[in-house]
Amino acid sequence: MQRNWIVRQFSERDEAEVIELLRLVGFSTSTHEMWRWKFKENPKGFIGTVGVSGDKIVGYMGLILVDMKIGNTIFQGAQAVSLAVHPNFRRQGMFLEIGKALMKDAAHKNIPVTYGVPNEPAFHGHLKYGWFLVGEIPVLTKFLSRKALAKFLLKRLFCFRALMKQPFKFLKTFFGWFCYLFSKFGWRQIKPQEGVKIYELTLFDSNVDMLWKRVSGNYNVAIVRSRKYLNWRYFDRANSPYKVFAININNNLEGYIVLSIQQSPGLGYEAYIVDLLASSNAALENLLIFTLDYCQKYDVSKVSCWMLQHHHAYSQMVDLGFKLDKTNDVVRLIARINSHNQEFMKLHKIQNWLFMMGDSDMI
Repeated sequence: MQRNWIVRQFSERDEAEVIELLRLVGFSTSTHEMWRWKFKENPKGFIGTVGVSGDKIVGYMGLILVDMKIGNTIFQGAQAVSLAVHPNFRRQGMFLEIGKALMKDAAHKNIPVTYGVPNEPAFHGHLKYGWFLVGEIPVLTKFLSRKALAKFLLKRLFCFRALMKQPFKFLKTFFGWFCYLFSKFGWRQIKPQEGVKIYELTLFDSNVDMLWKRVSGNYNVAIVRSRKYLNWRYFDRANSPYKVFAININNNLEGYIVLSIQQSPGLGYEAYIVDLLASSNAALENLLIFTLDYCQKYDVSKVSCWMLQHHHAYSQMVDLGFKLDKTNDVVRLIARINSHNQEFMKLHKIQNWLFMMGDSDMI
């Protein structure tokens, strides 16, 4: 088939058509307000590549830029987002050509590292032009009542598509959750402690920069959690869906947690721990127990998060009753390196990463 399209760099005049394309392929949050926040107001900026047929935009992929700590150095990194190809132009190699052109542009602009969390079809496509699998990200879930878990089990029981696709995995997962019905649903409480205060944040200030400076040495690979980045990520978005709580111990900021509470058909409200940073196990425990109490107070049925097993929060969350959740699609973290710097070899091991849901654009 003769190709009747080309790829080129995104320009501002493409904005309206790209937003329309994203809507067409199912990006429900693709509005001008979301575009402005996600791309144009990003503190580090963005680059993009479009597929064009005649005078029509039929493909797009963007990189939103972020500061990344790799080893002891801060590099310019980027997250691959909003990949879209018009239905009439699929299976023609456009995805691959857009991706290659975008990575070439990134290299020219001194962006040595890119990462992403693709869906299943996009995952296999990215591997064809230099991306690699860093690892799979575990999902931890805690139901806050037996009633909520029972509703979930009934809903899953009639999910015949999943049953037919992988019957052994489906039944194993289902009965794992069924046995969970007979476990303890509560969690330990912490008595009020002198000098400990947990409160809602409406803006990150210089204290979070100092917190990050203290704890960042624990991570070899991480998106830098500066106040400028965090305010853009969680507060600047129109109709922000996030709640942020901070913990002070003896008047020092020792951690924060970011929640997103959403309505789920048949299950009421679900909460997602989007980001979590703490300087000590005590601060971490206080934040997690506060979160469970807060969610229970507001009739949340379950709390979920992405949590890498080497993270110090993983064992604490399991101790609080969180369970490895295999009922959803696999979450894969991928990366691509546009440099010969040996420091970037750290990206290949998921044990080196700090990576949570908020480090992606999935929520």
